[in-house]
Amino acid sequence: MNVPASPSPKFAPTAAVPDATASLSAENGVLMFAYTPALPLGYLNAYSIQQVRTGQPIAGVQMQRNAVETLLTAPSRVLHQLQAQSTLFPAPADAADHTFRHVSERAFDWASNEGLLYCKTIGIMSHKALAIMQRIPHPIPLHMFEGISQLNMEAKRQGYYVLMFAHFDDEDDAVRFRDVTSELFDVAVCEPDPLSHAAFSIRSSTAESGLLVGPQDIMVQVGVEDGRHNFLTEAFIAAQISDRVMLKMRRDGDSLAQIGVVMELNKSSVKRRLDKMHPLPPAKGDDGWRKTYASLLDLPPRRNRLFDIPG
Repeated sequence: MNVPASPSPKFAPTAAVPDATASLSAENGVLMFAYTPALPLGYLNAYSIQQVRTGQPIAGVQMQRNAVETLLTAPSRVLHQLQAQSTLFPAPADAADHTFRHVSERAFDWASNEGLLYCKTIGIMSHKALAIMQRIPHPIPLHMFEGISQLNMEAKRQGYYVLMFAHFDDEDDAVRFRDVTSELFDVAVCEPDPLSHAAFSIRSSTAESGLLVGPQDIMVQVGVEDGRHNFLTEAFIAAQISDRVMLKMRRDGDSLAQIGVVMELNKSSVKRRLDKMHPLPPAKGDDGWRKTYASLLDLPPRRNRLFDIPG
């Protein structure tokens, strides 16, 4: 008996696989940068605005290139100071414009009806990203959730960013705004490396959710050269110099005992601290990091054991 051949199975065309290493794109709406009083706001403000003006990512989130207008609610003299200070942070020649608009001599609540109306009007008229400063007291007033949610939806609808630099009285309150903003960035002070003036870390709420794997957090170091400030962005390792050094020494193959000699700790203490941190991937050659800390610590050369101590 002849059995008819089975028809060949039809497969759907293979969909293009997105690049897992590519940065996510930030949606229009409120991009909140949550910080506490210890943070040097001027540096965070200048760095974030520069990334938007040049269309570069912030903590794994790709920014759309936009001109930025800072809305200032402070005495007029502060406006002139900020305009002068902005020249200390030179942007690339292809960066979009950055302008300032003096809104009020008094503190402003951008989550109020007045603030919402002003942002809506200026955002539509200027076709720019808006940068504003907002204080979030503790306990959080109820109108702030609704107000910031409305501002986020309006900015999404009209197609622009609102960079909100939010000063939290209680840092634990920031996570409560994750669902009413397009993006929430958690910003914290770090100990700067030698020759750097300041340092801070930025973590995206998307990474904090645990949905993504791989390094997303960054540390931004602020340096000064010829009177001009510059930013060095790198993957976040640890907030304290001592922790960064221990992780890098361990990555390079230094023993717990060798690390302990440098850090003046016993092996058990070194191990406990390292166990609390994520190990670093292997280095691609000698990146010269030991020279950075030579003025602070007596570090042995890479792969050259000065101490013959097992462990």
